[in-house]
Amino acid sequence: MNVRFTKLDKESEKEAKNIIISGLEEHWGSYDPSFNPDITNLLKTYGANCLTAWIEDLMVGAGCWYQKDMKTAFICRMSVHSKFRNRNIGSLMLSEIEQRIKNRKYQTIELETTSEWKKVIRFYLKNGYRINREFNGDTYFIKDLTLTNRPRADAHQQVASKR
Repeated sequence: MNVRFTKLDKESEKEAKNIIISGLEEHWGSYDPSFNPDITNLLKTYGANCLTAWIEDLMVGAGCWYQKDMKTAFICRMSVHSKFRNRNIGSLMLSEIEQRIKNRKYQTIELETTSEWKKVIRFYLKNGYRINREFNGDTYFIKDLTLTNRPRADAHQQVASKR
């Protein structure tokens, strides 16, 4: 399985929104746009800081980030299409986003998720994030990029696929 990543563009924005909204509906049982106004216009909100994940001509995931401060980026709106979960796509996408953030000289990444979403929490812990705090039903994570020098997940996939 070959996953490629592209910056979000106008042609793919609706599909990316649908993947993100489907993930929210799956977790919450419904979607309320008033709680998520940034999703209305991903390009306006995140610009070039939004990636899409593709297998051939099928979008299978999306993830965005923004600058929190001069040293910190905040990852948000990361979701993999439900039919493509548990295939390492989320880890590959997270690794790609991390690399792009690191290339912009950020030193730290932060993100948050709902504390009840135990699978999501395990996912971020597995990918090298540590819990920074819990507040108001949310779990906040942090990753120090100055301490991480691990190979990118897609490098592991390429090695494995050559065997």
